[in-house]
Amino acid sequence: MMTPRTRWTMILIAIVGTGVCSSAVISFILTIFNNELPVEPGGGSLQAQYLAVGQTYSQGFTVGFFLCLFLSLVAIAIGSWTDSRRAARLSDQT
Repeated sequence: MMTPRTRWTMILIAIVGTGVCSSAVISFILTIFNNELPVEPGGGSLQAQYLAVGQTYSQGFTVGFFLCLFLSLVAIAIGSWTDSRRAARLSDQT
């Protein structure tokens, strides 16, 4: 079982991380939606365009991974809190 201090620290870290990752995911989606890939104005070579798309999508993948990680931390903290409340309620009844 987690101590309340550890749980609240984990929730705080997870909320901050989720907020940062959410803003980065929104930035990634807007980059794709507005077609603002970092490609040279003259078009550049096909390889440069391919690398720009690959770099943008890899950043989106990385941010998405960390968003899922922080959301999992929130779920673990809430589950731990629920378990401790349930255990306290059961011990009060007996």
